[in-house]
Order: sequence, then structure tokens, then C-alpha cells
Amino acid sequence: MKLLIFAQKPPPFHGQSFMVQLALEKLGGDARNAVKPWSRTPEAVPEIECYHVDARLADDFHQLGIPSAKKLFRLLKYCFQAIWCRFRYGIPNLYFVPAQTVRSSIVRDWMALAICRPFFRTLIYHWHAGGLGNWLETTARPWQRRITLTIMGRPDMSLVLLPFGRHDAEAFGSKRIAIVANGIPDPCPQFDMEIAPQRRARAQARKKLLAGQEIGAEERMNAGGDPGIFRVLFLSLCHRSKGLFDTIEAVAIANRRRGPAAVCIELDVAGPFLCRKEQAEFETRLREPDLNADGPIVRYHGFVSGEEKKRLFVTSDCLCFPTYYYAESFGLVLIEAMAFGLPLITTRWRGLDKLLPPGYAGVVDPQAPDQIAAGLLSLRQEDYDDSLRRLYLRRYTDEVFARDFRLALLKLR
Repeated sequence: MKLLIFAQKPPPFHGQSFMVQLALEKLGGDARNAVKPWSRTPEAVPEIECYHVDARLADDFHQLGIPSAKKLFRLLKYCFQAIWCRFRYGIPNLYFVPAQTVRSSIVRDWMALAICRPFFRTLIYHWHAGGLGNWLETTARPWQRRITLTIMGRPDMSLVLLPFGRHDAEAFGSKRIAIVANGIPDPCPQFDMEIAPQRRARAQARKKLLAGQEIGAEERMNAGGDPGIFRVLFLSLCHRSKGLFDTIEAVAIANRRRGPAAVCIELDVAGPFLCRKEQAEFETRLREPDLNADGPIVRYHGFVSGEEKKRLFVTSDCLCFPTYYYAESFGLVLIEAMAFGLPLITTRWRGLDKLLPPGYAGVVDPQAPDQIAAGLLSLRQEDYDDSLRRLYLRRYTDEVFARDFRLALLKLR
């Protein structure tokens, strides 16, 4: 099976571009960079042979969703690359990632598929953004629906990340639908020896402090040196609808409610801002007295990656991701946190709770800082539970993703 992947990989780095890069790696990379096809033996040809057009229109986060002449020329170039690959390598199958519900992005998809789709026999959508089906049914004008369904309707297969995503696929009349959850390589293969013991030690030390007991120097050292702080991590695009301000308010509320208890709650925020107005509001909020009574309890780290990102996951006690983002479809940061054995607080938004064990206690309503605060105070006094780490190993590794992704594609042969 030959597949042309018309999609962006990093940079800029976000969940969609990361998963495109991972899919390429798991399928053997761009075949144009491998051994020349005519010099391979039949046994050396993979089941799925990929050819990649890196359809990168934005160079950084601040360019996302903003139309420009430069992006138009890039898009046309990528379309002609795709058509050239189609005939040069005999590729019948086109893999495409539909847009978010942003007008310029939808128009981009109209253009790309109007040019490319007629040249391919099979069209495969991978729905990394959610909400386009709802836009089509409730918000789009009649002429927009007509154009969208004429150009983009009736794909041969849609890959969705969660059961909730079936709605988008069904709204576009997909002939086949397969659920393929995202996955990531294990970022801490030595978890049981290096991370789990400290998490257990921190939980035990916190319980002692909350009970009014003293802890010794060895217990403090085993707990990472600061068991009197319950560290909350927000790591995502820094945007109101991703839950940034709800998380800040929840931390402030939780610290007011904790009274004189020995364990305070602090917040680390990591990620880029798209909106300068929201960044200014964030900076103003961080200077207010309730977040600085005994020194700042919220720290901003900007965009993080590599070792700094790993350090934040390892040293945190909880991930808070109370999103209600309009295009949310999976929340890759949730499975990153699971891989590091972090307890979670997230929302019942777009079926994100289906990523977690049934009845998981850390699920709250969208835009509910009081519920988040209650969840933080509850987690602060609980024993450590590594069930989310075990769930990650069963369902969300890169190998599980690669297996399910490959099996879904091969159904089109």
C-alpha cells in the first residue's frame, strides 16, 4: 500500500504535528529518503510505503490561523508536490488532516483538496481537531456546507481519536470509521526505579505533615526536598479555553480553603501564548496579593521541551488540564502525564474522560474552578496510585498507536 501523507510535522510543535511525525517514523519514514524503490527486493518493500509532503504553512504559533500571501504560495507548492509524487511513485492513497473551525483554515482545506483529491483514488482523513462536523451542521451557511461537502465529503476512511470524534467523521459521510487513540514513546522507561519511589515518598510525607506530624531529613530528601508543597502543573497552549485561568483561580481558592495546614499548593505554567491580551491579563493576575501572600505561588516557564519539560513532569504532583477548547479532540498532554505517573484533573469535554478509568475522580465540569480546587485538595492528601501509569502502558504507547494505525490503513487494501 502506497500512502501520500499531506500533513505538517514540527515545527511548530503541537499535538497534531507531533503525531504526524510519529506516524511517519512508525511507518518507516518518507520512502523518497530510503533505498530507491527500483533497487528493493519484494521482501524489502514495507506493507505501507509512505511519501510525505510537509505541508507547513505556519513557522510558529503566532502565525496559526492567520491568512497571508506567503501561505497561499506555500500551499500551491505543496499541492503540486503531492500531484508530482502521485504520478512519479504511483501513489493512489491520500492522507489528510482536516482543519480546525477557523475560516482561513477551512478555505485552505477547500483549496488543497480541490486541487489534489481528483488525482487520488482513496482519501483518508485523520481527525486531530474536533468540531468541524458541528460547524457544518449548525454554523456553516448553506453555500459553505455545499462547498465543503462537494470538495471534502465522502472520504473513504476517517481515523478518529476517541468515540466522540465519530460525529465529525459521520457529518462528512465517511465510508469507514476507525478509532485510533494517540500514543507516545515511553518518556521514562525507568519509572519504577527512579520516579515511582519519590512519588510514594512525597505522598507519605504530605500525609504526615497534614496530620501535624514531623518528618525527618531522610524522609524529606526521599520526597524531593519540598514535601510541604503540592506542585500542580499546567502544560499546554496558554489560552483561556484550555483552562489556564480556571487553573489559576482553582489554586488560589484551594490555598484559601486549606487554612493553616502545612502543605500549600503551587502552580507551574508552561506553554506559549497566542493572544497578547491574555498574556497581559495573565501577568497582571500573577501580581495580585492572593497569589503572593508568602511569595509567588505561580511560576511561568514559557514554552518548554526536552529535559526541562521532563523535569516539570517528574517534579510535579498533579497535572491540571481543565480544557473547553473549541477544537479539542484528545489532549495529548494527558497521556504524557499518565506516562509520568501523574494524577490528573481534566474536564468532561469532548469525551476526554473516556481516556481515563471509568469513574475516575479527577474529572470536573468545564469552567468550574471550585470543582478543580476541591480536586486539588483531595489529591493533596491521598496515597500515591500508579494506575494511570499502568493504563498508559496498556493503551497509549507509541507501539499500540502504530499497531492500530497500521491495521486501520491496511483495511483499505
